This record gives sequence, C-alpha cells and structure tokens, in this order.
Amino acid sequence: GSGPLVSDSPGKSVPAPVAQTFVLGETSKTPAELESYISSVLALEHTEQNYNLLTHNCNHYANDVAKFLLEGKGIPEHIVNFAQDALSTPQGQQLRAMIENMERSMRQGGAGSGMNPFGSSTPGVTPTNPFGGPAPAATEPHAEIVARLQEMGF
Repeated sequence: GSGPLVSDSPGKSVPAPVAQTFVLGETSKTPAELESYISSVLALEHTEQNYNLLTHNCNHYANDVAKFLLEGKGIPEHIVNFAQDALSTPQGQQLRAMIENMERSMRQGGAGSGMNPFGSSTPGVTPTNPFGGPAPAATEPHAEIVARLQEMGF
C-alpha cells in the first residue's frame, strides 16, 4: 500500500535553511485538476514501494507536479538529480552503500525510529516525515548516515 501522506509548507519540510528558490512560471490548472492528477496518476507512480532515496524521491515527485502544472516544464535538473550528483563525488561514493543498507533496513522494519519513511517497527508510533522532527540521537542505528546526509544537503 501507500505510505503516510506527508504535507508541509514550502521551505519547512526539511530542517535546513532554504538555499535557493525558483520561479517556474504560472499555471492555468485549477487546484481540483491538480488534486485529480495527483490521485489518479502520481499516486500510482510515487508509492512507498517505488520510493528510493537516491533515484525516485521527493525531488522527482516535485518535478512531476511541476511538469503537470507547467505543460511539461519541470524543475531544474540539478535539483531533480541532486542525490545522483552528490553520489558522483568521492565522499558520495563512500556513502552509497551505507545509504542503500539504511534504506533496505527501513523497508524491512529494522530502523525502529521516527526517521523511517516506510513505517515504524515500534507499535503505536506514527511514521513522520523522514527528515522532520529532532535530530537523531547518537544511539540511533543510522545517526552517522543521517548526519552525513544532512551535511550534504539532503
């Protein structure tokens, strides 16, 4: 099934300052048309099962929304492919395996923290935005990875 719906105000969903904003254009689409497109098209493509922090993430979703609203014009490629660009660096190559292992662990329910975008392994704990809430404690299993990702701008 699909994961939890995460919605936030622009510039507020990731606990980092906004580095840059872009004016992409104006749309003639109505809010109802956007909601219909999201529920009938994007909800089928952007699922919990298809999510991948490195290759199919929120930047790809935002790009698909922009393309719908702006008749094919998406967000800048360096934003869409930020994770791939970051992983092309020597430091990024070192992080790739750790990130993939962290995501695999989360999918299997082994992360056990509020940082898990695939649900919580702790009964009664509601999943949250993967980068929302307080910084991870040093005792969390993936605290080092999360800290490195935040340093890289994720």
